[in-house]
Order: sequence, then structure tokens, then C-alpha cells
Amino acid sequence: MIIILSLIAATLALTYYFLENYKIGIFLLIFFLPFERIPSYDLPFLGGITIRISQIIAVSLFLAFLVNIIKKKQKMFFDKSLILLLLYLAVVLLSFTQALNIKRSLMVFVFTSFVFLVYFLVINLVKEKEQLRKIEKVFFWSTVTVCLFGIYQFVADSFNVPLWLTGLKPIYTNTVFGFPRIQSTALEPLYFASFLIIPFSIFLGLALRKKEISKRYLLAIFLIIFDLVLTVSRGGFASSIAIFIIFLITAFREWNTKKGIYIISTIILAIFLAVFSIGISTFITNRDVSVGVENLSQQSLNVSQGESVEGRTKARNLAFEIFLKHPILGIGAGNFGPYISNYSSSVPEGGWPIVNNEPLEVLAETGVLGFLILIFALGYIFIKGIIAFLKTNDSYIRVLLLSFLAVLIGFAIQYQTFSTLYVTHIWIAVGLLVVLENMVLGKEKGNV
Repeated sequence: MIIILSLIAATLALTYYFLENYKIGIFLLIFFLPFERIPSYDLPFLGGITIRISQIIAVSLFLAFLVNIIKKKQKMFFDKSLILLLLYLAVVLLSFTQALNIKRSLMVFVFTSFVFLVYFLVINLVKEKEQLRKIEKVFFWSTVTVCLFGIYQFVADSFNVPLWLTGLKPIYTNTVFGFPRIQSTALEPLYFASFLIIPFSIFLGLALRKKEISKRYLLAIFLIIFDLVLTVSRGGFASSIAIFIIFLITAFREWNTKKGIYIISTIILAIFLAVFSIGISTFITNRDVSVGVENLSQQSLNVSQGESVEGRTKARNLAFEIFLKHPILGIGAGNFGPYISNYSSSVPEGGWPIVNNEPLEVLAETGVLGFLILIFALGYIFIKGIIAFLKTNDSYIRVLLLSFLAVLIGFAIQYQTFSTLYVTHIWIAVGLLVVLENMVLGKEKGNV
């Protein structure tokens, strides 16, 4: 009870502070995005909901925003994407009629509403180019912090430091792969990898924009790639490769010899040192070095064989079969796990099973209605982003537009390997893309 009261007091105190300092609130929200598991607090009596710093900041920001609207100090901005997202939430509610585990559907509805709320806050509170420059710096320091913690995590677990000091889950320690699979402060390695593709795209774009290569951007790129390898996330690897190729094709004029050598050398060095570190870690834990490297290559490159791959394939096939049986509204938001668990009322020890493919999960749980509305919303944002990219003459805005468009493509690729729609950092990235679009296209007065 004391902790709950403390959380409420902190939320109210932050709300009061953000009434006049909402810009600071946005910066804090972005900085704490990757801090999903460390630090956090679980509420067992609310179905195991985890309270994170970013959530407290987001709720405080929203309350402050509402107060300022009432006092007419703030205007509310809606665009077509928000209307489409609200329609998607309406479909989620309709899908409750098909759900047998209403509690699970309700939780998914609340979580999804929360990330859409965060998206709403971003497009309403980020309006100035100077804010974007500061957000860039916030991403840098947040990324450096979690990447350094990830490296500490890797080194510490290699020497069998207790889990309460490393923050690793038991399934990611060196006893599984022969080397630690880092998750840093995130919930899982794949979520950490998902976050990292945002700053990777931003700093790759900014590094190319500068006439003289920035050591700060190179440091960020090095740490991101180094940690990305240590997450052993197939989706993260595929997304980062896609982002690199996008910049290679669309920004080919900026790839002069000097920049190209610096950036590519930094990436290659980070990959080499990460793989070398995996070999050293495997050796320290008294295994054959080849075991660690072999496990890394199998986990990274093997997409056709193995228990994990076969399990994911089975789940995807089952999700498609469910969609064919329930094509309009699906089986209810969040009900895939309960469905394949024979609608058990108790949550399995490892959590509800998921499809590990977001498009198929949306189809199975909310049917073609939910899927099409979500695709229209994201498609609208993406197309508007391309138009803004082609129209703007501001080199800074242009490179950020390209970065976030590439991030959106990266997320689309990664979502073929996992399925959780309500990931906060994803919707903040989408929100920042819309902010950039509005600055160029002038959809809101005073927004440029």
C-alpha cells in the first residue's frame, strides 16, 4: 500500500510540474523508454501489471495536458491517423463479443489504449524544431546508458555474477547459449533490439548529413551494433540491415568515401568485437569457443529448423486457421493465447502464448476489420511521410523523416518475428514521424 500511495503521489507531483514544463516531460518520457524491466514494480493484485517510470511520466503528462486544455492553455490536435486508431479500438471492443476470456481482452484494450494515448501526446506536445534537436540528444544519452548497462550485463554474467546484480532473466544467462544473451533494462532481448533500431536509424542518418563525421554519432552506432549482436535477435538483425540498405539507396549522394569508410568500419568493428566477446565469454565459462559461435550462428541465421522455429511456424499456421474460421472480428483481442490453451482462466507460468507475427495475430484476434483499419492508419502515416520527405528543403527535417520512415519499415520487418502491438517506444517513433510530417505539410497552424 505504501508503494501504491508513493506512485500516486509521484504522479500528482509530476502532473503539477508538467503543467508549465511539458517539454521536460516529453524528454523524460523518451529517455526512460528502454527502462521496461529495470527499474519497475509489479502489481500482482492487478493481474501482474508492471509499473514503469515511462508509464508514470506518460500518465502525468496526460493529466497536465487535460488541465491545460480546460484552462485553454493548450489546443488538442487530431488527424486522420488518430481517427483510424480510435476506430481500431472500437473494433477491439467489438471483438469482445467473440472472446471467451474477457479479462484478457480488457487488459489488451487498456494496454493498446495507453500506447495510442502516448502517440496522441507526442503529436500534440512536440511542435518545434528545437525540441527535435533536444530529443536527438535524449535518444543519444538514453541509448548510451542502456548499451553500457547491456555490456556490463554481458561481462558480469560471463563471470557468473548473481542475477540480482545483472538483471538478466535465467533463460538468457550463459548456461543456455554458452554466453549471455543481453536484454539490458528491457523486458526481453527482442524488445531491447527493437528499441535500438530507432537510435540506429537516427544516428546513421545524422552521421551521413554532417560534412565532417561526428565522433558522437559513431560512438552511438558502435554501441548499438555491438549490443544488437549480443541480443541475438533475428528480427533486430533483419531490421537494422534493412535500415542500412534504405540509407544506402536513398542517401547515396551522402555516402562519400570518407563517411563511408568511417561508418562501415565502425559497424564491422562492432560486429567483430561482439562476436569475439562471445567467443571469450564461452571460453571463460569453460566451454569450447566454437560452441558459442555455433549457437550464435544458429540462433541468428537458422530460420527453417529447430524447436523455436518450428514452434513459431506452428503458431502462425494456427493463427491463420483461426482467422479463416473467424474472419470478421476474430476470436477477441488477446485471446490467441487462451484459445490454444483451451481457454484456461489462469495465466501460464511463462505468460500467454503469442503468434510471434503481429499481422497474423491481429487477423486472428480482431479479424479483417481490425487488420485493415490498422494497415490504413499506418499506410496513411507512411505515405504522408514520403510526401513530406520529397517536399521539404530543410536538410535536418529531411534526414529525420528518412530515419523514421526507415524505422517504420524496420518495425514492419521485426513484427514478422514477434507480436505485441502495445510497445510504447514503437508508438513514440510513429508519433515523431507524424510530428515531422506536420511540420513540413503544415497540417496544424503554428506547427512549423
